[in-house]
Amino acid sequence: VADIGDSLNQPDQRYSSEERRLTYPYLILADAWRRWPLFGVGFGGEEVVSQRSTMAIKSERSPLGNNSLAELGIYLGIVGGAWFIYLMLKEARETGVRRVVLMIAIVVLFSQLMGGVGTIRYWGFIALFWGALAAADAHADQVSRLAKE
Repeated sequence: VADIGDSLNQPDQRYSSEERRLTYPYLILADAWRRWPLFGVGFGGEEVVSQRSTMAIKSERSPLGNNSLAELGIYLGIVGGAWFIYLMLKEARETGVRRVVLMIAIVVLFSQLMGGVGTIRYWGFIALFWGALAAADAHADQVSRLAKE
């Protein structure tokens, strides 16, 4: 049993911010996927993960840190994650976002730095970024049409 719960709840010099944000959330994700790989634990399942984890987790939220990507993996599992990606790509196509790779890269990077998948702050950022990309792509279309005329 790995004893990371106390160390994550008490800031000290042994664990860097990168370990808290990048390493431990994925250790918890791997542990959760050993038990619930296909469908995850569902949104709000932090308590289930903390109670049934093979890792010593003192707080339900601390090991997940500020890593929304790991949170989504824990909540949705492999099937739910694939379905989520499919729906996001479908919505991108329907809203006219063509720079999907850029959108995915920014969302993944942002997800490594910010927790709170269940907050308006997280989804608000994604909506603002999505809207900016859709507007930029629509403007690029308009400019290219005018250039052809």
